[in-house]
Amino acid sequence: MDKLAFRLLWLLVFSIPAENMLVLPGIGTISRFVGILVAAAVMLLLCKKQRIRRIGPVQILFVFFFIWITATFYWSRDLVSSRDAIKLFAQQGVFVWIVWEIAVSEERQIQLLKAYVLGALIPIINIAMAFFQGAQSSYFRYSAAGFDPNDIGLTIALGVPIAWYLGTLVKGNWMSWLFRLYVPLATIAIILTASRSAFIALMVAMLFVVASFTRLSLFNKCALFLLVLVSSLLTIKYIPSYSWARLMTIGSQVSAGDLGSRMNIWRSGLKAFFHDPFFGSGIGTFSFSVEPFLGVPMSPHNLFLSIMVDLGIVGLLLFIAIVLAALYGLKDMPVVKRRLWIFIFATWLVGVMTLGWAHRKPTWFFISLVAAQGAVYLKQDEEIQSVADTPKA
Repeated sequence: MDKLAFRLLWLLVFSIPAENMLVLPGIGTISRFVGILVAAAVMLLLCKKQRIRRIGPVQILFVFFFIWITATFYWSRDLVSSRDAIKLFAQQGVFVWIVWEIAVSEERQIQLLKAYVLGALIPIINIAMAFFQGAQSSYFRYSAAGFDPNDIGLTIALGVPIAWYLGTLVKGNWMSWLFRLYVPLATIAIILTASRSAFIALMVAMLFVVASFTRLSLFNKCALFLLVLVSSLLTIKYIPSYSWARLMTIGSQVSAGDLGSRMNIWRSGLKAFFHDPFFGSGIGTFSFSVEPFLGVPMSPHNLFLSIMVDLGIVGLLLFIAIVLAALYGLKDMPVVKRRLWIFIFATWLVGVMTLGWAHRKPTWFFISLVAAQGAVYLKQDEEIQSVADTPKA
């Protein structure tokens, strides 16, 4: 039953990058369907074991975070939106706990990272197909089915440091080349989305590849050079000029202080926040809260601002505490793995500054997995310390 639960969890993580591409009637996204199966398998496993793993700081903080989320329903300005948002966060809370309960070993954690990268290849292929078929999601932009170009762009960018790490970790088989090949394919796909925020996040993710160069073997250095050469040739040959034209407006957008009209949204969000800075307006009510200032309801385009408006300063501090608690275990990890997680979260941070990803599965997957991996190394240090403190006969 334990192996079945893990395999279903692997399938769930695999489905996350492509979850919106397949929606089941009456159920929702494919990841929600698989998530139900995972939860059922884990419950049967716990009934069999009759014990659960002692929860860690991240899980404890998430409980308080969810209690506060639920409490905001009672002063919410939009009860329907709040009710739907509470359901989403309840699902993320179960997800965070399942990863903690099942992904207890480093081997399993590596397998889940592989699942994410392999799953992200599906929207990459779908974006390429859309391009060759001329099926634009919006004006001169391409995306995977069911996804906004900005969302799928960041989803793919998050896989870049993971794929490169796995490509150097897996030795001597076709999987290592597949993971290495992910980097140029992801680059091309993100450029085709013409998402400026995802492109900046990609540049951050690529720094992990650059930082690893000095430690690579001669073979891996040649592989990296080949990948750069191939991706450059493919980019020159296939990427249309209008995709580059949109990406090249990043500098002008920043200097103009516009950022695709996001500055107006953020100013309105700050006005809504200062209207009720402590309690917030209620979970899921950002669009409703900024409407009096903008004239129309708008999405937050910033994870932290959405939490500030919805949940007030209390909710923001709880969320930041969850992230910091998850990253606490980095101090005990080996240098390469610590660097990997730093770049994953740096990429995520850059991306969510223009995306409202507070309720999205990639956010909570990486938070829960880094917490689980940190616990492995913390336990190893405790065991080493225990042996060192044992008196010799």
